[in-house]
Amino acid sequence: MTRFKLLAFAVTCLLGAGLLAVGCGGSDEDPEEVLTQTFDNDETAESGVINMTISASAEGATGGSAEATLSGPFQTTEDPLGELDLTATASAEGLGQSFDFEGGVTATGDGLFVNYQGTDYEVPPEFVEQLSAVSEEATPSEDASTTEACVQGLELQGFDSASAGQICDFDFSTLFTNLENEGDEDVEGAETTHISGDVDFAAVGSLVSEIAAASPQAGALPPGAIDAAVGQLDEAVTEASFDLYSGADDSILRQLDLNFALAPPEESAGLLPVDSVNFDFSVVVSGVNEPQTIEAPTDAQPLDGLLDELGASGLPLGDLGALPGGGGTFDLDGPGGVTPGGSGGGGAAAGGAANEAYLDCIQSATTPDEIAGCVNEL
Repeated sequence: MTRFKLLAFAVTCLLGAGLLAVGCGGSDEDPEEVLTQTFDNDETAESGVINMTISASAEGATGGSAEATLSGPFQTTEDPLGELDLTATASAEGLGQSFDFEGGVTATGDGLFVNYQGTDYEVPPEFVEQLSAVSEEATPSEDASTTEACVQGLELQGFDSASAGQICDFDFSTLFTNLENEGDEDVEGAETTHISGDVDFAAVGSLVSEIAAASPQAGALPPGAIDAAVGQLDEAVTEASFDLYSGADDSILRQLDLNFALAPPEESAGLLPVDSVNFDFSVVVSGVNEPQTIEAPTDAQPLDGLLDELGASGLPLGDLGALPGGGGTFDLDGPGGVTPGGSGGGGAAAGGAANEAYLDCIQSATTPDEIAGCVNEL
């Protein structure tokens, strides 16, 4: 299998495991076969342009709306971080309040840059080197299958091998029902096979419960909390449909649309401050496996300027030594703004104590109000 880089891994996570997979499709093919071939393949898209939109709206006493987008080119390279130039936007309004955000990230192989509200900032080279080391260590081997790569990824998150294998062997096509082959359609110049259907929330709930039970953090929630939440969500769902467009010649995903609608159960009427919630997700991948031109910003400022603007001057960049391939923390108060191998100071210790207090609070909580109150421990 073509070796994953950070870019390919990030895009795959955004789209869901295997959604950029390669197979073979056709307008007269069984829709379940098209789904299986799209999900279950060891090849991934190495480059392209992604356009993703997530939107949500709520009707009722506390109604409002929100939308987020992510777009731009990406391509894998010999560099562990790959290359990408992604722009993100977010906006929300409700209860008389509004919020707007614009940012992005650019990786060129020679540098890493972040954009915040129209200004570019360069990430210190020392931190980029550590991030590259972490990415290299977390990258599955070149000959790893999709399932093996999935297992390696879950093991890095603390899952045991048996649980990771069971989860990664899951047949994701069983999460969908009422499948229909809608025929051939053009998506950004690519001929695709359009498959439609519904999401089986009961099956999704079973998968979520299985993953949560096997998670290293499973003990942080009261017994049965995940099952209860999934059951309530399943009862509230009034629509869960999808449309998938798979390349007619190569079965690489070109577009995926998800639409969900929820309404509180009758017994909850008056208790919840909304009457209905609508959620839409759409991702389009164009220029698949075509060369992409990605260049560094010409006027990037030092990252310290962004931290000063956010009121986070002196904030550690994080302890990469705790991750595979990491070698220490980066203290922004150090010489030049970055100190490899720094201790992280008292902030890390305080954060650890707060996290422990939060987990203790969650484990002893017995009501929704008590669970919500645990946030005060952070």
